[in-house]
Amino acid sequence: MYINLIKFKEMKRAIFLMVIYFIFSMIAGFFQAGYLIIRSLLAGGHVLEAMSNVQSSPEMISTLGWAMLLSQVVMIWFMWHYRYLKPVKDFGAKLSWKVFLLAVPMVVAFGYSLNCVNEWISLPNIVEAQLNGMVKSVPGVLSIVVGAPLMEELMFRGAIEGHFLRQGKSPLFAILVSGLLFGLYHMNPAQIPFAFLLGCLLGWLYYRTGSLWPSIVCHAVNNGLAVILSFVFVDKDNISDIITNPALEWGLALAALFVTALLVWVMARIVKKPEPVMELEGSEMIPPRIMKTVETTEDSLS
Repeated sequence: MYINLIKFKEMKRAIFLMVIYFIFSMIAGFFQAGYLIIRSLLAGGHVLEAMSNVQSSPEMISTLGWAMLLSQVVMIWFMWHYRYLKPVKDFGAKLSWKVFLLAVPMVVAFGYSLNCVNEWISLPNIVEAQLNGMVKSVPGVLSIVVGAPLMEELMFRGAIEGHFLRQGKSPLFAILVSGLLFGLYHMNPAQIPFAFLLGCLLGWLYYRTGSLWPSIVCHAVNNGLAVILSFVFVDKDNISDIITNPALEWGLALAALFVTALLVWVMARIVKKPEPVMELEGSEMIPPRIMKTVETTEDSLS
């Protein structure tokens, strides 16, 4: 019974962190809207007119980066201050340069394959205008390339997946659940499948290396490439607009998927599988064999 209660608390913890971030985002959005309304009033506008025009204002999109950055910084502080993160455990692992040399092309190749599939499925992109507006401002680019990778990896891989692993959940469960939550967190049909699968790969990287650095760096590179491509190919929204030959596009997608699988296999061979470490709620880290003894005792008492 006690163990089942711990399992419920683990899921509640993950959902709680997501809700907290959405609350911070809403508060940042209110500050953003308030700033624009005040600016409109100072320029001689009327209150009702300012409030009705703020949502359709181009400045609403151009200042969205500031709101996103604010919510991301506050969320990182929240997780750090209330000890949802384990800095020594999540950043303490010694990594070889080979890990990053394998991880970055692995994620980039997988991202290309996923983008091709995403384009083929053609799900609605309800935040396309906001994203296009954000890449045109410095705070927007910083939010996409720095703020989002740092905050999202700390939350989904560190505070959520890492906690699942330390509570004795199987790596598969921890990776899939954190990846699913990562996908749903985007709340955009066009991003959910992509984010789920990419989140699973980033989750595997975190589990295998025992460090958040590879997933943070890969996430930042993935987002950074998206921003760069949006500048290089201004009038092209899809991969098919850039690679006009469908056979070439899908041939490259299959090749990229093969490269991803190959690099995963190589990394699995050169990076030692981490030793499982578990903890009880409010306890210090304890060895797995002691954890099993505690679970057996709790089951017999329930």
